[in-house]
Amino acid sequence: MDGCIHDPDSALEAPELSAVFVSPLDNTLDPNQADRIFVFTVNRREDLRLLSLTGRDGPFVLKNNACLRCSTDMCMKSGYKYLIL
Repeated sequence: MDGCIHDPDSALEAPELSAVFVSPLDNTLDPNQADRIFVFTVNRREDLRLLSLTGRDGPFVLKNNACLRCSTDMCMKSGYKYLIL
């Protein structure tokens, strides 16, 4: 994701209730859950980013150098269910 002017490592000011932090190995995720964003906490590791995509259906947001707030906002606005850190 590009265009964020905030510090990429800044914490969320308020908890994002729709965000669920998950492992790339979690195969029990249901992308049809309303108002849920599945956040893969892989900390910019390319090998784990690829693993996070394995078997997933649908588009995703790749955080890159954006802050977590802008990344989750992008997911909410676009309707994307997967955010990969």
